[in-house]
Amino acid sequence: MIFFNSNYNLAIKIPETVLLKNIRKQERQKVDQEMVSLAYEHKDAVQESRFRAYLIDRSLGGFSFKSSLNNVFKFKAGQNIEFKFGGMETYSSAIIVDISMCINASEGTKFNRVCLKMKKALQ
Repeated sequence: MIFFNSNYNLAIKIPETVLLKNIRKQERQKVDQEMVSLAYEHKDAVQESRFRAYLIDRSLGGFSFKSSLNNVFKFKAGQNIEFKFGGMETYSSAIIVDISMCINASEGTKFNRVCLKMKKALQ
């Protein structure tokens, strides 16, 4: 709906929800109770930390995992993380591309969703 229109201005009403086209090359598939092993190097620590997290979804080019809101590991977009799925012998590299807060609708709990892009896609 157009509210105002002139040579220099246009005022329109936009819908409440705007959906963007998915530009992923491979669709992410939801996973249930699958774990990923992660290695994370702290700037202020001499050693790297290793931990496990539950996957939310994964594809050949990326994945996301759950992290508690008060996790001692403070993730930031652009940071590198090493990862290993079950069955992999060595760690591979990924970069954090997004971190967002989510709510588990059935439990009402909040958590961070950490999204990573693999530096080299798995085959």
